[in-house]
Amino acid sequence: MDSKQDVLVYGMSDKGSIAEKGLQQEIAAAIKRKSITPDKFGTSYSTTFNGKKVLIISLGKEKELTGNHLRRALGKAVKYTQATKQLSFCTDLLGFFSLSPLEKACIIPQDLCRLLSCPLFF
Repeated sequence: MDSKQDVLVYGMSDKGSIAEKGLQQEIAAAIKRKSITPDKFGTSYSTTFNGKKVLIISLGKEKELTGNHLRRALGKAVKYTQATKQLSFCTDLLGFFSLSPLEKACIIPQDLCRLLSCPLFF
């Protein structure tokens, strides 16, 4: 992930997360405290790691993920970035979805433009 961005957004499914090793320990502790539930879509956990704001978004069961789940997860990432008054984020969310490049290309601009209230031109 691009550590130059203001916020790092990691996805987590029922099969785990690909976050950095030090962050994995904090995620495990958050799961134990029931601050985030890996097999339930939409729960999230925020923290600071190596001086960066980090958002972990639970995606639920990996085999059940759809384009709508991607849209909603990206929405959470944008809202968190705005709420924390940051300007940019980097994410690994796309790696969890087995959508075609065309499907991803259609979902991402649509959702980000809607959330950022900017016009979308085709």
